[in-house]
Amino acid sequence: MPKAAKSWDSDYLLPDESFSVTFTEQGVYDYYCIPHEHAGIVGRIVVGEPEAHDWTKLTGAKGDLPEEAVRAFPMVEDIMTKGIVRRA
Repeated sequence: MPKAAKSWDSDYLLPDESFSVTFTEQGVYDYYCIPHEHAGIVGRIVVGEPEAHDWTKLTGAKGDLPEEAVRAFPMVEDIMTKGIVRRA
C-alpha cells in the first residue's frame, strides 16, 4: 500500500451489508478477508501506473499473511495487461 494512503477496515460484513473505499494515492493496494485468508481469498487493486517493483517480494513481506494468501495475489503486471485477473 502506498505510504501516503490511509488504511481501511470493513470489519465483518453480514449478508446485504456493503462497504466502499476511495483510493486517492497511486499505487498497489493488497487486501484480504481475515476469516478466509488461509483459503487465499485476497485481492489486489492497482491505482494509476505503479512504479516498477518486484511486487511479489513485497506481498506479505512482514510474514503476517499465510502462504496460501500470498500465493493467491495476482501479479501486478498481469493486472496492468489484462485489467482484471480472477482466479478460481
